[in-house]
Amino acid sequence: MTASRPVPPTPDLLGGVLDALPEAAVLIDAGRRIVAANAAFAARLARRRAEIVGRPCHEVLHGRSRPCDPTGHRCPLEACRAGEAACRVVHIHDGERGPHHVEVRLRSIPDRSGASEHFLGVLAPVPFASVEPRRDGLVGRSEAFNRVLAEVRLVADGDAPVLVVGEPGTGKQTIARTIHDVGPRARGPFACFDATGVSEARFERELLGENEGTGLIAAAAGGTLCLADVDALPPALQSRLLRALESGDRGGRETGGPREAAFRKIATSTRDLDALVRDGAFRRELRLRIAALT
Repeated sequence: MTASRPVPPTPDLLGGVLDALPEAAVLIDAGRRIVAANAAFAARLARRRAEIVGRPCHEVLHGRSRPCDPTGHRCPLEACRAGEAACRVVHIHDGERGPHHVEVRLRSIPDRSGASEHFLGVLAPVPFASVEPRRDGLVGRSEAFNRVLAEVRLVADGDAPVLVVGEPGTGKQTIARTIHDVGPRARGPFACFDATGVSEARFERELLGENEGTGLIAAAAGGTLCLADVDALPPALQSRLLRALESGDRGGRETGGPREAAFRKIATSTRDLDALVRDGAFRRELRLRIAALT
């Protein structure tokens, strides 16, 4: 009596398995063809599953006849094939509501030999960005812009201090505010201190507060403290800021106010802080305190 050969799962069966996922999900083979898709994925594209399965992913998601990489867009499938077990990128997809930003999280599914012949993709909207012009928020469609959105999504999930670096006018404070709005402290306050041209008197009054429980450090409790253009702080005020963040110190005495763990720190800079540290123009301890991620 011979053993029966296993029957490959059908696209309908695989799609039914993917339906257990709440997010839009798709299974893609090594040739970039869609093997199966769940109902949420089909609904996002406003298409029937039969119109999706068997077609190249770049054709279905982008309306292009060529894959992402040759057209200047990072392909998560190629990143997984190059050795990354999982990859996340932000792309612009066509859908029921027109072109929009989507975060794609792709994971390779090795077979028994260890080769990656299939890839599971999960799609999540990026509601804080827009392809079309609007009055506020993040607007853009270039590949460089999409890389920034992917980094925002990545760092916003945690609570580590973040440094945003860019030339004047590139929207660093907008990025800082977006990280706060997307992150776990979104319901808390967002307090921003601009270090450009700051005097010792304004530093003491605005950031530390004239009385206990006042100042932006106290106001940021439960939320985020943004230190805008922190590279502009003179050395003496860098030391004052470091003491304030470390101990809640104000004017040489304990404030009794919130410690730094009570808020997230996001700093912005127009210059490379590491280069300033090497030149002796910025305190290394402060750099480490405010910039776990850049």
